[in-house]
Amino acid sequence: MIKKVLSTASIITIIALQAQAAQPYKGFNLNGQAINPVCISKMRPLISDGGIIVKSIVLEQCQNSDWAFHDKPISTTENKVTTEIEGENFSYEVIGKTDSGLFIVHHTGNNIAAYRIDKQTIKPDLLKPETKKVHTLTNVGESFVPCFKSAKVKGNTLIVEKHVYDPNASHAQECKDETETVKYKIKP
Repeated sequence: MIKKVLSTASIITIIALQAQAAQPYKGFNLNGQAINPVCISKMRPLISDGGIIVKSIVLEQCQNSDWAFHDKPISTTENKVTTEIEGENFSYEVIGKTDSGLFIVHHTGNNIAAYRIDKQTIKPDLLKPETKKVHTLTNVGESFVPCFKSAKVKGNTLIVEKHVYDPNASHAQECKDETETVKYKIKP
């Protein structure tokens, strides 16, 4: 009986992992399509701004909008999306999804952000009774990780492998050859 319960639990776990693996960009997508990198870029704060300005967007509206329009080709791989925005290369790579449902994404420039995708009902026109179901993308938080090398998500922990950072060294020498692994608890 115990073997049967364990094997059933194992089968359910395998099916869940296969379903997650089958989702493009580890589930960080809109109807199977990569999220427009311009939408992601517009949500990133500038260092001079000191924090997030655009907290949430409606994905269905942003995906093909004039606001997020660009005429440069978008390159996609299994978990990475790359394009050129205003003459600069920009990419984002989906590191993984926490058990609490946050997507951890690495951006160009060694920034790591946590995003949440929610289904919500909105009222496109306040003077009309119609409502519409949409997906909102929310930037939960973002951090700069100097000398980033790679990362993975395990449970609600972000595990980052990076080169040892020396802020007192010259710019060319601030990332040392030695590496270190740092763990961060990600709370929703």
